[in-house]
Amino acid sequence: GQNQMAFLHELLECNFGDAWVYGGKISVRYIHPVYAGDRISPQGTVIEINEVAGKPRLTLQIWCENQDGRKTAAGTAYAGQPSELRSWIAASGGAAA
Repeated sequence: GQNQMAFLHELLECNFGDAWVYGGKISVRYIHPVYAGDRISPQGTVIEINEVAGKPRLTLQIWCENQDGRKTAAGTAYAGQPSELRSWIAASGGAAA
């Protein structure tokens, strides 16, 4: 479980930086055992962009899967932009939807 959570955290931090570290939340369930020798890969899809307290907030469907493509963990994560100074939108040149 800890390794899968670490993989998911790394995925979110690499993609959303401070928006994840300072404004993120995660909820995950472990749905299939991971065995010695399994190769686990974290995955995620943005499913919604909302505005919360005047700031954009992403909702993501996240999961880990093993080398056979079987999901071993699944859940939801939220990445909220913590401030204008730590803007993932401004850094990417995009705008909130």
